[in-house]
Amino acid sequence: MLPTAAEFADAVGKLGVGSQHEVVVYDTAGLFSAARVWWMFKVFGHPGVRVLDGGLPAWIGDGGSLTANVPDYPFANLDAQLNPALLIDKAALQANCTSGEFIVLDARSEARFLGLAPEPRPGLPSGHMPHSRSLPYDSLLKNGALKPAQELREMLAEMRLSQDSRVVTSCGSGVTAAVIALALVEAGWPMPALYDGAWAEWASASDTQLLTEQD
Repeated sequence: MLPTAAEFADAVGKLGVGSQHEVVVYDTAGLFSAARVWWMFKVFGHPGVRVLDGGLPAWIGDGGSLTANVPDYPFANLDAQLNPALLIDKAALQANCTSGEFIVLDARSEARFLGLAPEPRPGLPSGHMPHSRSLPYDSLLKNGALKPAQELREMLAEMRLSQDSRVVTSCGSGVTAAVIALALVEAGWPMPALYDGAWAEWASASDTQLLTEQD
């Protein structure tokens, strides 16, 4: 889960990343963990962050150069301030089981969501929380990159979601939930809240509701 604002500022500061920098994030999968890093910069109030479309595979495919050299960057100061509106905790989602105020978009596979496939963490049951809908993160991708904004909007419309919907994103560990958040922003939606504890926390607790396809 998230570090503190001070820990985040120290970690990225050691990489030479400061408040004055525009940050571009990528990963080796195309789009997977890069969205989580993008989201963390957003949560800590740094607006100048973007995700490289298609990640490292697209960069290489377009003839981009690579280097094994890692410079020793001087420490930079990042003014990290947590935005609590972009987070939601287990207690709030427990209340949501009754109120239905939020729609939780779950980035795990549909089989895990329905309780038909096991979780990767031994002993953790699969299933889903009340008032949640399955939106596997890879359904938002095409060739390792986000689908075009219009396609994303059409997908959301088919799910009967609108920008007025109170949306929370979730997944197994808090990583691919950020892919949904990125997709929503790319589609022109406001930044949603993310459940950082994710299914790993929810399904391991003794006081939460777990639903399956039979429920």
